Amino acid sequence: MDTFWTQILAFFIAFIPGVVIALLADSLSRRRVLIHAPLALEVGANLGALRDFWQTINGLDTEHQNEGVEAHFAAMAQNGLLGYTAPRWSIVRWERLAPQTAGALDERDIFSLTRVYSGLRDITDLYGQILTIHDDERAILDNERFWYNRFAGNRIRFFERLQKQVTETLSLGNPLEQK
Repeated sequence: MDTFWTQILAFFIAFIPGVVIALLADSLSRRRVLIHAPLALEVGANLGALRDFWQTINGLDTEHQNEGVEAHFAAMAQNGLLGYTAPRWSIVRWERLAPQTAGALDERDIFSLTRVYSGLRDITDLYGQILTIHDDERAILDNERFWYNRFAGNRIRFFERLQKQVTETLSLGNPLEQK
């Protein structure tokens, strides 16, 4: 083979792997964006809903916040806490994340997202425990003028855990927007 064709062959042997690697990198980058964007929107919407919910229910009491957690919680109950339900979190994109697409997220993202979604689940569970009133307790509360004090006293541990979990979850922020 003459030197011209040898050089052409050498050029293609060097060129083709570079093109393949560039196309593969571009494909992975596009897949990462296609996963990150919708998931980042879902997490952002969930954290926004949590922030709004927490501000709303804490806003039920503006007078007793400096008197301690139990007094604040009792005032929230007195002013309508039982009428509020926790937001319904969007989890579709997170739960339907296929193993092959999870590879587009790095290990830190998966760890942080797991903590956020786990925190949201715990918040729902804790708030549900706060709002659950059994029939025998309802009978007692219905007969008390200052029922909200007993209500708060019976559930203060749940509310303190809820406060802590909300604070921790909100402090995590949206891990996909921090890049």
